Amino acid sequence: MPKGGTTGKKPVFVSESLCDDILQRLSPYLSRNSPVDILDLWPGPGLFSSKINDFLKPRRHVLLEPDLKKFKDLLEPLARSRSCYELVSTKIQTEQDWGPELLSKHFPEQGSLCTDNSGPLPRNDTLLVLANPPPPTSTKDHFTVSRWFMTFMEACLQQRQLNTYGSVRLLFSVASKDAKTILPTLIHERQRPAILTEQVARHAFLVAVTDDSARGDWAFQKQYDILRDGAARVAQRASEASVVTPAEREFSLSPLELAPEGPIVAKNPVPYEPRVKTAQHEKYIAAFQAFDNAGPESPDYAKLVRARGRAATQLNSENRQVYARKIVVDQYAQLDELNKSICRLAADPKTKLTDFDPVIKEIEAVETSIAKWISEHHFDITRAVPYLVDDRLANLHNGSFDDAVLLWDRRPFEPLLIGSEEIYPRETSKCLLYFEADPNAYAARKLQQLTPEQRYIAYEALEAYTLSLTGLQVQTVQNVTDCLFPVLTTNEIIKAIPSLAQYASKRPKADFDSLPKTVHHDPEYKIPPSPSSPETPDPVYCYQENLDYDLSSVRSRVLPISALWDLFAKYATDCDPKQHSVVQLTRYFGGNVTTARGGVWLGEE
Repeated sequence: MPKGGTTGKKPVFVSESLCDDILQRLSPYLSRNSPVDILDLWPGPGLFSSKINDFLKPRRHVLLEPDLKKFKDLLEPLARSRSCYELVSTKIQTEQDWGPELLSKHFPEQGSLCTDNSGPLPRNDTLLVLANPPPPTSTKDHFTVSRWFMTFMEACLQQRQLNTYGSVRLLFSVASKDAKTILPTLIHERQRPAILTEQVARHAFLVAVTDDSARGDWAFQKQYDILRDGAARVAQRASEASVVTPAEREFSLSPLELAPEGPIVAKNPVPYEPRVKTAQHEKYIAAFQAFDNAGPESPDYAKLVRARGRAATQLNSENRQVYARKIVVDQYAQLDELNKSICRLAADPKTKLTDFDPVIKEIEAVETSIAKWISEHHFDITRAVPYLVDDRLANLHNGSFDDAVLLWDRRPFEPLLIGSEEIYPRETSKCLLYFEADPNAYAARKLQQLTPEQRYIAYEALEAYTLSLTGLQVQTVQNVTDCLFPVLTTNEIIKAIPSLAQYASKRPKADFDSLPKTVHHDPEYKIPPSPSSPETPDPVYCYQENLDYDLSSVRSRVLPISALWDLFAKYATDCDPKQHSVVQLTRYFGGNVTTARGGVWLGEE
């Protein structure tokens, strides 16, 4: 557990109206179950604890505060106000048993009768966990808040610790930087905490945030149409659920403000490319307005002319780069559509090998054009292209934002904004995150199909892969499959795991005319219908025996959690347990493993 910080370091809610708005937003998720017990970790001064107690009227509400000396004057009167409260002071980070012993000690009603076994992942709706862990006291303390959350996610899938009687719901306070690791907004920031959350989450979303980060870098790193259409779909979900947001708590993604156009025409003009307005654009606008409001007689006129010229040059340069990237990203999207047409041609009983020639020639022309574009542009422009390509694919790999890879892109509504005066200390950041497990989680379904020994191997394969995910480490799907299945060809892998087919580049086999045109798909997947025949599955998402597949150009970060678990389950069933080593597998993936995690201990000299 992360150790407590210095006085005043941990931000806490100090606004009753904020707490009321949060509970109003969460009422459909919290009010479904009765009776309910609450385990309240690091409650701090207890304002939010008292509000949620008033709202839910729990059977038991245990306040576990390690820094009771600081909050004693607030928590002791609260604990005496109702018989359901129990105030406990303990060093949470030294607590050894977070399973049945702790539950039986403080929640005698908790037990196997609380478990709902209706799905592959048992759930326990009678326990709600509130957690507001403090940040580390030092940069040398590596057990961060996000790592506490990862431990909780692992225990959820494995039904351990607080999830012993089924997965429990969690309302989690976290700093903005930790929230971005759990619910990343960009696909290239999807690392271990995000994947562990995706594999079990039915709901995982931000309820409230202190800073409107849509005006920051992450929104600018998305293509405007993806950002706009994604925000529109979120607004539609919120409307369908009758979610009402107070005006003062509106998130700025609705409506989106556009970057300004430059007042000076560039030497090599290009069309204006829409992009989200950022704080830097405000500086450009200020320079333009300062010039417009001054006359030639102003003593600072020459300085204002230069400032306006610099701002216009920077704005035009930015627009030119965004426009150039859009051109090549559209070409990658065209390649994707051409690969889909190969799949559909290959499934048509009337298709002959020669029918593919026009499509293949078009693919080669587009690939040549992309290579030429990359050779003609500076690295500062080209390096962002893989991020934009992957972000588009991750959002629309099935044609809908509802099936997006990132949980952020599937959020049910925009988070509520927290005013700077509504938390203390005011200069800190705070996000409130709600988590609820999916009883029909795909990972749990795959694990049910494995033996206990195979489950252990699958867990370790997931661990080895996620430990290799860093900002600098970029794995292609081919890299991953080479590590997991060194003796299998790409065609053999996709035949065993059809969920990978949609991401691969395709070409017809040389003996296409003599091969069957049947398609094969995993029955666990809901395959979209074919555009030409709604009664049949779309071949894009299926394995076809008459095609050759190539996964070397697609990065593994775009794979949804279901496809990743298909890989790990296949590895677990094919792997010889005597040859399996999580340390070696982690190294194959290019990751690092600590001595403790690898299970290697130094003996005494």
